[in-house]
Amino acid sequence: MQKIAYLLTLLFLLTPLTGCLESTDSVEDLIPDIIDTNDSADYQDVFVEVSHEESVYQFTIQLNFTAAPMHSDNFQSHASGGNYDSTIFHRIISDFMIQGGDFENGDGTGGYAANWYGICNTAESELEDCPDQTNWNVPDEADNGLEHLECSVSMAKTSLPNSGGSQFFIVPSDVTTPWLNGVHTVFGKVTEGCENITTLSKVSTGSRDKPNSDVMIISTELSERYTEPFFNPDIIEVIEEVPKQITSCEDIDLTTYNITTSYPEYEFHSWVSANRVYDRLFIHNSDLVYFENATQVFSNGYLFDLTPYRSPIYDTHTEIEVQPNYSDTSVYGGPEINYNIGDILCIIENPDITLEHDGRGDLRLCETITTRLANGSYEHHHPDCNYVLTENLDKTSTIRGNIEFPSNSVTPETCEFDGIINSFNSSLISINRSVAGNWGHFSGGNEFIINYNGENGSYSKSYFIKADETAMYYEYQIRSVGIKEYRLCNFAYVELYADENLSEIASLDRNLTEDDTWEVIAHECTFSRNPPRVGESQMGFSHGCTGMYVGFTPRFYQDFPDYVEPEPEENKFDFYSNFTQAIISQDYTMWHEMLADEVHSINSDLVFNKTELTQSYFDNFTSIVGMIDLENASHLDLAQTHWRLGFQNLVNSNETFNWTFITYSSDLNSQTTSPLADSALAQDRIYNYTGWGYDGSFFNSSEYVILSWSPNSYTSPIISEYLLTVVVDRDEDGELSVVGITDHNVEIIR
Repeated sequence: MQKIAYLLTLLFLLTPLTGCLESTDSVEDLIPDIIDTNDSADYQDVFVEVSHEESVYQFTIQLNFTAAPMHSDNFQSHASGGNYDSTIFHRIISDFMIQGGDFENGDGTGGYAANWYGICNTAESELEDCPDQTNWNVPDEADNGLEHLECSVSMAKTSLPNSGGSQFFIVPSDVTTPWLNGVHTVFGKVTEGCENITTLSKVSTGSRDKPNSDVMIISTELSERYTEPFFNPDIIEVIEEVPKQITSCEDIDLTTYNITTSYPEYEFHSWVSANRVYDRLFIHNSDLVYFENATQVFSNGYLFDLTPYRSPIYDTHTEIEVQPNYSDTSVYGGPEINYNIGDILCIIENPDITLEHDGRGDLRLCETITTRLANGSYEHHHPDCNYVLTENLDKTSTIRGNIEFPSNSVTPETCEFDGIINSFNSSLISINRSVAGNWGHFSGGNEFIINYNGENGSYSKSYFIKADETAMYYEYQIRSVGIKEYRLCNFAYVELYADENLSEIASLDRNLTEDDTWEVIAHECTFSRNPPRVGESQMGFSHGCTGMYVGFTPRFYQDFPDYVEPEPEENKFDFYSNFTQAIISQDYTMWHEMLADEVHSINSDLVFNKTELTQSYFDNFTSIVGMIDLENASHLDLAQTHWRLGFQNLVNSNETFNWTFITYSSDLNSQTTSPLADSALAQDRIYNYTGWGYDGSFFNSSEYVILSWSPNSYTSPIISEYLLTVVVDRDEDGELSVVGITDHNVEIIR
């Protein structure tokens, strides 16, 4: 058995990752390195017996005390104490791993370190400061040279460093998981019975990947500690050459280029630049010359095939789709290319790989040109993508565009839908594929207008969208989606009904042409602003409409049986938009109704009774704020170039809010400080994560929010928008009101 262990140890350390490029060095070249690295290692075996239904399985785990001393000690302590006996493998994912060790709760939410290793709640600590053992963790030892190869045993943890406790996972014999290297600590391997791990990894599972029948550890037994040579010279004659993992372009015997991944630069981090990127390459157009004959890319230890599908990103960058190694591209399937914007990747010209285009079009990022209409609405034109999106003050939104027909330049015969799409008596029409992401406009029952345009005159006719109820978002939420995409033929399509009740299928009046247009109307739509590109005043935006949400799936209620859907409440940002609108349109009645009975000043020591805030006060206030010199001015005019900021539940702000807002998502790199900061911080006002208060009074609240407007870096303010800053809270009846306003008589330096 020991000789087999020698062989397995060496083979595990020298076997390359599946899918890697390889070169070879002779054994003679590698032997000195191996011997110098470590002459011997300390081990201990754990004999494990597991039951599933009527079967019993056995396997042996070899703990590596030399590579992972604390993790090995932790595991053997739990095992010797019987903590793992009668526990289950609560999470099993085929072709990935089996996970167990939660002796506390049995569901993946519990477990802690068996001994004190200097970590308390993932942070370094002294034992006297952390007497509760349930808070003890094991410090990471992930950079110990052991990799997630077949049959490896590794520590399960959260995304936080040093968060391991008692849970562990085992990789089956038919997969490797190299993307976990350097993140999770490998502290052992299965030396006997790994075929049983593979068998158990295939058991049927249900919600949250829990086996439908328990996979239970019956018992664990420990051997004595022992030491073995790290290298066994007896196997030299068996191995002729040893693969060596490729780590850079220089190791590849083909034409290669190092390119730096890139994305358009924004005022603050975009989602792409702030997160790891999967499945695609983002590059600057100046690097396209290196892709003329490129067929592969080397990244994160793996080789990936490029595809011929490229999409423009504005006029500066390009997106190139990348083919994963394995057909299974789910979260726990094969490896996917992943990197951060700014990383350098190796591009390869491999003549053995041919890129074949199937005729599909690109998924271009639609450039936006925004124009203001006389009625105060805004039209967002997407000329590259052939549609126009309208943003209206009443929260309705329309999308309109031209009819587009199915097409494929490589195999045009596959996209002939005569009599089926855009045809007389048909109910299906095709539109630009770029529109397909606007799900909220294509909910079931939404009005869809076709404008029949021809030489003999034009007329419009209303239809209604037939939508499918689709499970989305981890299969928890049901959405009504009435637009579908057919990438091979470069179009999206909608099914229409003649009546709003969707009882009678529609019938087109005639064959449609490219001169015909369409328009879809959605209600209760919200637009939120994203960072502008560097040097540009126009901010990007995202939008959504409420009609597409239908409800939760049975799986959601199974996983969250105690969930109770809250009563509908007014949205705080909608409330603030209406409050802003009252000031811009100088509507005193509307403004006054939104105030609480008592209102404190944010930036002075004044406290007002609502009755004191008269029409005269309001007129004086609005004159200082200023006017937007546009016909039908509204908060939409402010929203095109100004952030609508909100900050609440101010975690770790024990005394007062510092008047710094996060302008984009939760990105701490996108902070902006209000011009009110100096005067507001000088007051005896408290806004912290437990509530707000003034003049010795304090109101506990987790619902309040501080709301403000701020221009982006490339925009001049159009009014004194910082005077619109308010504190809003919700009372026990669920009603919102303004409890704090600015004192316009205090000089504020921008």
